[in-house]
Formats: sequence, C-alpha cells, structure tokens
Amino acid sequence: MKVNTMHDLQDLFEAEPQETDYRKVRHILNTRTTAPTTAKQEKQLARMMPEKIRRDFYAYLEALQARSNAYFSKGFPNIAGDQIGFEVGRKFVKVTRVYGETQKSVVVFVEGATGTVWKAAGWSQPTLNFPRGNVQEQSKIGQDGWGHY
Repeated sequence: MKVNTMHDLQDLFEAEPQETDYRKVRHILNTRTTAPTTAKQEKQLARMMPEKIRRDFYAYLEALQARSNAYFSKGFPNIAGDQIGFEVGRKFVKVTRVYGETQKSVVVFVEGATGTVWKAAGWSQPTLNFPRGNVQEQSKIGQDGWGHY
C-alpha cells in the first residue's frame, strides 16, 4: 500500500491495529516520491525546456527528493518527509516542497531555457543577483542555497 498522506497512514493503522509493524511505517513515511506530473505540466515543460535540460531537471527533482527522504529518515523517523513538486510559469519553473497536508514553500526557481537555478526571493519570483547553479550540476545540490537539506 502506497502511503502519501497522513490520512493514508491512519487508514493503515485502522486496517491492522494489532499487527502494525512500526519499522514498516517508518519506511513508508520516509520513502516519499516526487509529486506526479500532469499532462499539462509536461506540455508546458516541453515548450519551455530543451529535451536534455528537461531530463536533467527531472533528475534534479529526484535528487532533491532523495535528499529530503534521507534527511527525514535520519533525523525524524516518525514524520512524513516533504514531497518535492513544481509549477511551470512563463520563464521559470518553481520547485516546491509540500510538508504536512497543506503547507507549501518554494525551494528554488529553475530558468526554463538554460536550466539555471535561482534562489527564491519569495513565493512568486527568484533573486536574480547571481545564479546558484544549474540542473546539470547534480553534485552541487544542497550547496550555496539551492536545494534544502
């Protein structure tokens, strides 16, 4: 059973109240996957990003999700980790993280044409003082303010 929300986890507890293996629950909580993409998001990304940058962008999202899962499984084994997702704008892709059921924050902005990563100035715009990296540089995730954990 795939558990993505706390309601799913409660259903798991209610279904098997006597036989719950808490090691299994901790594993479920700390193996979140990135938010599923919609067909609309795919079309928008295809128009905005070249194919190579788009592949690197998806790899970047997976790497951010893996870092989040590792962070939460090590430090907070009983808490569901963040879920990394994105929203496509005209020029930038907003990379977001959802924690809990409703709380959402911006991780970084990715420039569509080049894959350049910019730190978020707020919910709707990046800081354009200097780039924090590129999605093609997977080894720099977590450094210089681009990508948490």
